[in-house]
Amino acid sequence: MEELEVALTKQKELSQELEKMATIDALTNIYNRRQIMKIAEQEFAKSIRYQHPFSILMMDIDKFKIINDTYGHQMGDRVIIEIVKAVLKNIRKVDILGRLGGDEFMLILPETNQAQAVGVAKRICSGIRELT
Repeated sequence: MEELEVALTKQKELSQELEKMATIDALTNIYNRRQIMKIAEQEFAKSIRYQHPFSILMMDIDKFKIINDTYGHQMGDRVIIEIVKAVLKNIRKVDILGRLGGDEFMLILPETNQAQAVGVAKRICSGIRELT
């Protein structure tokens, strides 16, 4: 009986790891492209159904290719990680950040109108400017 419990626990752990690999970007530990697009569709549908505001911010890192070409991909990865941290510090827990690929990101802002989204974008930009 104990062997069965161990096997089931191991199977559950493996299943959770596979789920994480399928939905989470390995570098940044935020949602990957497939998952953020799925969540965006769901949030958009909820917004339409309940007639609540909904915003999406699309972001990319300016001149990122120059960083990679000049300092290497390891430094580029560090830049991406630090920028993601800065974004996460400047959003609410209900906001959803995902990496579309490379230096492109999507931020889903449920219950957020256009004016509020502009405020979030400004706060994020300010937080990123403070990075050294």
